[in-house]
Amino acid sequence: MAACRVARFTQLNAAWQGDAFLRNNASRRPSVGFQAHYSAAHADAESLRERTRLAPNRYVAPTDKRRDSVRLEVRMRMQAVEGR
Repeated sequence: MAACRVARFTQLNAAWQGDAFLRNNASRRPSVGFQAHYSAAHADAESLRERTRLAPNRYVAPTDKRRDSVRLEVRMRMQAVEGR
């Protein structure tokens, strides 16, 4: 039984070494943890975020804008039309 396992290992090892997809390339790539990889990939975004100064928000919501002059003008026009 042991001879069969050894023969099978030899056969599979030859197949793995012959196929580029199955070949283990871990020896050429350094082992990097997720945290180190993530921080290196997003380091530029963090530095850009730190350098960017946000302008104050000057947007005023339409519900905050009083349009009394427009309302008055519409009322005056409606009264003028009804008064004819």
